[in-house]
Amino acid sequence: MLEIFTASAIAALILLAIGFILLKQQYQKKQQLRGECLKHLLRLKKLMEHFQYHRGLSARYLNGKTEVADELRERQRLIAQVLPSMALLARHSSLSEHWQSLLDHWQRLFVNNLALTPEDNLEQHNRLINTLLYLIEDVTELGYWSGRDHHKGMSSIVAILHTTEWIGQARALGSGMLAANSHCDSMNKNDQSQMNLIQTKLELCIQQHSSNQDSLSKLFQLNEVISQTFLLQAKDNKTLISSSDYFVIASDAIESYLIEFDAIMGRLTQDS
Repeated sequence: MLEIFTASAIAALILLAIGFILLKQQYQKKQQLRGECLKHLLRLKKLMEHFQYHRGLSARYLNGKTEVADELRERQRLIAQVLPSMALLARHSSLSEHWQSLLDHWQRLFVNNLALTPEDNLEQHNRLINTLLYLIEDVTELGYWSGRDHHKGMSSIVAILHTTEWIGQARALGSGMLAANSHCDSMNKNDQSQMNLIQTKLELCIQQHSSNQDSLSKLFQLNEVISQTFLLQAKDNKTLISSSDYFVIASDAIESYLIEFDAIMGRLTQDS
């Protein structure tokens, strides 16, 4: 009887040990995947930053500011550096579709970039970055995050990147409009209408995303410049701000939100 009890106890201990080992391995694998996803998010943010800047420079170039050609080539070089580091995204079936779509779109845009009309160029960049945002959302939904992670930051970083995209669209459209205005008598009414829509989206971002004071201050400043330059200046053809100065103001607003993004990602990385 004692021998049977002893054998049963040993078997139970072995099963418990095996279960503990399996749970530990599962936890370690989850932590490893979580760490990989955090790295992916940081790289995707950097790629988005490059795409947005490339869009703005392209808009200025195609509207007459050809002196940005060297900056444009440098941004393309930086994009080429970042893309190979994210090839592992293709390993995840839930990510591969948007990743491949992103690569294909960028390759086509890279070849034809300066042969497009300003309007088509802007639209193609917008679609490219929209696909990138889908990919970023895919990464945040892989299932390696706890509810606490989402509460602490996952939903916030997605909101931040959507905000930077509306600012990025305002930067590209506005700097292109200002560049073109130096060669024509008035701004395109369709562009003004699109800028009105973008400003409405930015105001929603202010209401929905609780930013730090620096981000809000810079976004308010950009909003004011948009109003004064594009939406309230219908009777005055004199440009209030240069294309390059406007580009800098919008870039500063984007940078302030990216600093928030990096701070949240830093906390998540420390907890991983």
